[in-house]
Amino acid sequence: MQKISAYKIRLNPTSDQIQTLIGWQGQLRFIWNKLLEININKYDTEKKFEFRYDMKKRLPALKKEFEWLNAPAHAFQNCVFDLDRAIVDCFKRGKGFPHYKNKHTANPSIEISQTNTKHIKWWSDKIQIPIIGKIKWTYHRKIKGRLLSATIKRDGDQWYVCMLTEQAVVDQQTQFQEDDCIGIDLGLKDFAITSDGEVFETPKFYRKKQKKLKRAQQKLSRKEKASRNREKQRKKVAKIHQKIRFQRSNFHHQLSSAITKRYPVVFVENLNIKGMIKNRKLAKSIADQGWAQFITYLKYKQQWAGNLLHQIDRWAPSTKACHRCGSKKTITLDERTYVCSHCELVMDRDANAAINILQFGIRETNTAGTAEIYACGAISDGDPALVGSSYVAQKQESILSSEGSCCSLEQQ
Repeated sequence: MQKISAYKIRLNPTSDQIQTLIGWQGQLRFIWNKLLEININKYDTEKKFEFRYDMKKRLPALKKEFEWLNAPAHAFQNCVFDLDRAIVDCFKRGKGFPHYKNKHTANPSIEISQTNTKHIKWWSDKIQIPIIGKIKWTYHRKIKGRLLSATIKRDGDQWYVCMLTEQAVVDQQTQFQEDDCIGIDLGLKDFAITSDGEVFETPKFYRKKQKKLKRAQQKLSRKEKASRNREKQRKKVAKIHQKIRFQRSNFHHQLSSAITKRYPVVFVENLNIKGMIKNRKLAKSIADQGWAQFITYLKYKQQWAGNLLHQIDRWAPSTKACHRCGSKKTITLDERTYVCSHCELVMDRDANAAINILQFGIRETNTAGTAEIYACGAISDGDPALVGSSYVAQKQESILSSEGSCCSLEQQ
């Protein structure tokens, strides 16, 4: 089997190359708008649309009529495919009808694929793109596999190339030891806490930049519309948002990579983030965490490494249940310590939830039959011993060892 991998690398084009790339983006917008106009007029007169192959046949005539259309041919063809997909999705999936693209709001990507990839070559300091030639780039990791496409994108004032490759899939493991497993509870007070007691603090990237962003947006609102000063200020606001996004993404990449290297099996909650973000008091903090992006990164990295990521049942009582005796209680959001009235357990609520996630995950994984997780010391041909019940691994017991059953992480 083969897997598709993407490499995003920053480009460092010259001023002339930037103007060429911006010109290509303008040409792709023109082709999109022209073909969309043809489709709208055709539907008004014949109640029919032109789809992929009919629109593709129009490209040679358009290039002869407008001689300044000099972008790579496959970029125009991919623009046609995107418009075809947008029209089809409008009727089959209930999405909105495609609209005209404006140069102030749309920055189409320049995709070079199929046979043109043989003309794409790269070295440690530059990459060769058809027509435009060699562009300097920041080559930070080795590109592996067979190249499928190269897509040039603009993000603010920065340019990137996304290299899509086809690689061999790493065989998925099916047998694990319980020591190889970890449960992760995602929260707001701390970004994440693991079942072995490790705490990852919340970076709060947006909160830290909130005052600076507020001032920049206030200045933007006072600028005259359609003026050059407003455009300059808009770019400053966009740059702050870009910085926040890059910081959050970098944090998620580093944390997910570290977890993947240490734990072959990871269990997390299946959070209803869309529902949670409707809470007006917590929406900003939830969005600042970026849980969905972190889980996405963790999922594909575990898959690439041949490991396992499992999201437990959304309705599993990971916060309400005691991991030691299994009794349940109602706990409010402001209660940071879990106190069990049955077994007298006292510990941090998130640490208790992380251990519950581990136990629920082991039980669900063994029940589903997708993988087998054996107790510590057990071998693969033996019986999986009492997994996911009252078992607490030595890493988890160390959380409670300092003061017996009455120890909490807040006291450590």
